[in-house]
Amino acid sequence: MLGLGMAVRNGFRNLGIGTEIMKTLVRQAQGMGLKVLTLSTFVTNERAIHVYEKKSWVFTDWKYSEKVFQKR
Repeated sequence: MLGLGMAVRNGFRNLGIGTEIMKTLVRQAQGMGLKVLTLSTFVTNERAIHVYEKKSWVFTDWKYSEKVFQKR
């Protein structure tokens, strides 16, 4: 299992940068043959949750105070 943390710096948000990063990561993972991707975010991170849901990530579980999403 590989972990990666990311954030978009204040002042650069709402420009589609996070969405493009996610699209690139998904494309790279698919190219490596990965079948399931999992990510998590704090329940208070409404921006991230909005991006994940907009890009068809599905909420699957709670991990402490974080929401866990998967994409297949």
